[in-house]
Amino acid sequence: FFLKFSCSFVQIYMEQSYDLLQADMGRLRSARNNRPSSSRKPALSSRLKLRWCKEKEFYLENMSVFDCETPDDMLHRFARGVGNRKIASHRLNMQSSRSHSIFMVNVDMPSEAAPGDRIKSSLMLVDLAGSERVGHTGSNSKKELLRESVFINQSLFALRKVITNLASKRRHVHIPFRDSTLTSLLKNSLGGNAFTTMVACLTPSDTFYEENLCTLEYASRASSIVNQMTVREDPKTKLIRELKQRVKVLEAELVRYKSGLVPAAVTAGHSANALPQQPVVASTPAAASVPSSSATDYEEMAVETQNVNEALMVENADLREQLRFIQAIVTMEDGEGGAEASSSKKDLHTVETAILMELFELRRENEAM
Repeated sequence: FFLKFSCSFVQIYMEQSYDLLQADMGRLRSARNNRPSSSRKPALSSRLKLRWCKEKEFYLENMSVFDCETPDDMLHRFARGVGNRKIASHRLNMQSSRSHSIFMVNVDMPSEAAPGDRIKSSLMLVDLAGSERVGHTGSNSKKELLRESVFINQSLFALRKVITNLASKRRHVHIPFRDSTLTSLLKNSLGGNAFTTMVACLTPSDTFYEENLCTLEYASRASSIVNQMTVREDPKTKLIRELKQRVKVLEAELVRYKSGLVPAAVTAGHSANALPQQPVVASTPAAASVPSSSATDYEEMAVETQNVNEALMVENADLREQLRFIQAIVTMEDGEGGAEASSSKKDLHTVETAILMELFELRRENEAM
């Protein structure tokens, strides 16, 4: 039972995606200009392009993925990515996150139902930068902090619209996933094939009562979203799996027929696709060697039915011969006139009708048998 784990770590800074686990990100921690790496912009070489395709939908091109053999390996990658995030200080927070971050854990495991297939799942841990008011943070005096606050609030507003539309009970509502990079990457987590949990962070200070209320409304709407979980499977893989299951059922049915539980006379008219859908009963070699009483009864009924069918076919042929003889007599007397000829025709027509009705009745019985 072999499991594979891998991880990725990205941040969304000013609507641009950056890889936090690339090798050159460590260079930002150099002591050049006596400034830590977190106070400067991310390296342009770590920027990732947002793409879309039918199979993956929204994804980040050339995003690094690292295999992790132990939990310590994954924690090491996570700590490295956190150290490369863009942070800054303002009036309310000495280490304020200036970007949204997404830590992705991928799990690859074999399928219990089909050992040859693999099941892939992912866990996404999302850290959202908090909404900011310029008057509280004092960022109006710093141009860079002000621009960062604008982009943070803009992406959170787009996320709010997506959550509101997903939680609404109206049909055919447009979901604006493309309005933000954050909502594009979280499309499958919010309204797709996933379970989602949101943790709301509040402050105990009554000074920020309105912010706390807004955050609670945010989380309340998110909790009302209902996703339908389904296993996504490749159509070819699904077809192969269904065919394998069908082969197993047919093999079990074949063993059952060979064991003598069902006579060949009854199943001769059935094709492989029309096998009866009955539970498979395992038979032992001892039971297979002894003829079943039910099989003997079926054989006797089949022989009796065949004899009755042959007798009806002979009687049907005799009636057809009589009918042709009566039709010949009627044809010969068609040229004779008079009342007697007319009366004879009526009598013959009545006899012919009675024979035809009897013939049809016998044919129905023949077909029923």
